[in-house]
Amino acid sequence: MRTEVIDHHQIRIGIFNTGSFIPLDLQERIFEPFFTIKLVGTAKGLGLFVSYSIIKKHGGTLTVNSQPCEGTEFIISIPISA
Repeated sequence: MRTEVIDHHQIRIGIFNTGSFIPLDLQERIFEPFFTIKLVGTAKGLGLFVSYSIIKKHGGTLTVNSQPCEGTEFIISIPISA
């Protein structure tokens, strides 16, 4: 995990994992409600959607960057309130 402040206006949190690669077609859908790649009945597909929604309501963004043989990083960027 890494954190940084951008121009005193935004905080960025990166959560990095060296596990499985997420293909681009799945990255495009990963924040949709009820989307999951797990077996039917084992997951609700709401975790990333709820996280995305909460961060968005605070004026931020949640993105994913996944590269083969490099890992996956979820990046949260939120404005710093005065």
